[in-house]
Amino acid sequence: MTLRTPFTVSVDQNRYLPDGGTELHAIIAVCGTGDPDEPAEDVRLRVAVPRGVVLHSLKQVLPVEEDLCAHPAEGVPRSFDHSTGRWGRHETREYHLRLRVPVQDVGQRMRAARLAVLRGGEALGAADVFAEWTDDRTRCTRIDARVAHYTGQTELAARIQAGLAAQRSGDAGTAAAELGGAVRLARAQGNVHLAAMLSRVIEGDETTCTFRLRRGAATAPPPASASACSAACPECAEPASGRFCEACGHDLATGVPGPKPAPRGPARARWYVVISTDPEYHRRVLAESGTDAGRLPAPSDGPGLSSPLSGGRVLLGRRSTLRGTVPDIDLSGSTRDPAVSRTHAVLLARDGRWCLVDPGSANGTRLNAGSAPVAVGAEIPLHEGDRIHVGAWTTVELRRESLS
Repeated sequence: MTLRTPFTVSVDQNRYLPDGGTELHAIIAVCGTGDPDEPAEDVRLRVAVPRGVVLHSLKQVLPVEEDLCAHPAEGVPRSFDHSTGRWGRHETREYHLRLRVPVQDVGQRMRAARLAVLRGGEALGAADVFAEWTDDRTRCTRIDARVAHYTGQTELAARIQAGLAAQRSGDAGTAAAELGGAVRLARAQGNVHLAAMLSRVIEGDETTCTFRLRRGAATAPPPASASACSAACPECAEPASGRFCEACGHDLATGVPGPKPAPRGPARARWYVVISTDPEYHRRVLAESGTDAGRLPAPSDGPGLSSPLSGGRVLLGRRSTLRGTVPDIDLSGSTRDPAVSRTHAVLLARDGRWCLVDPGSANGTRLNAGSAPVAVGAEIPLHEGDRIHVGAWTTVELRRESLS
């Protein structure tokens, strides 16, 4: 039987490495786009690397965190297979790929890995991960926002972006403070090459946390091509010359936008959700269920339960000891809703707000008064007061409390 479930594979990364850099990270998003009546069984992810590249790890980070075991692919040198089991209809999963690449000269570029989705001997989707060495501090110190989120480098990425922005605007004090903090964080995380690159811009005493810009680093670096004509970047409107915009990384030749700066959480505010049984939503479910309505028991009414939102990712679902599913917000004990999936929905922190993702729940996820479930795998921006409907009668309301 021919499988009719192809996959799309996308990569988020900053491929630029400083001189001497060897650590490469990428977030791989894999999304099924095929026949909803024919789930994919026994799907494997194959990571192929060239000679000299070491596959450190491939870890699932969404919808749940799971370490994957690598097995050498039979008859295929320098390729490693990772079993991912059964995929539901239009299911989306994300993976953190970590590689160690051999040091190359500045200006060299290589394909560091290719990730393919396989079933049997058939490739259903693939994407490449690249590495490129540069002495351009703007490019090699930028940390992709999604990589920062999953590797715990959000604060580091935010400090680098804030420091470089202050340097471009001529605010030497803020630039030194932010980049100095970035150096200390980079060293604490073992990122010695990034710390060394940042130290070319600032100097000072890490013990007393006093830093200043090095002589000649008070303004942004000169454009890569002095002969290129200056023009406004179409993405950030800053003056730009050469191929890449120094302010945001926009590729002026191809039109590909630069990576977004790492998000910072909202200042002086606390986000939380209130979980409750919703009789009105239950009546809608009964009306849509038709002849199956009698199989759904009536919900037990009770006061809503509050749960704070923290970190960058919050999983909503039902706890399962047998399957090893431990959601951040366990709905099995609050509303006792049997129609809630074990991994039903995910809330993601994005640029100071929250987004909703349904990773492929059995009964779908609805938002506010919408009758149709949200698209599986899509990031839906949320606002204060939005009501997320899951299962047969459970409503999760997003709330925000200002802190004075």
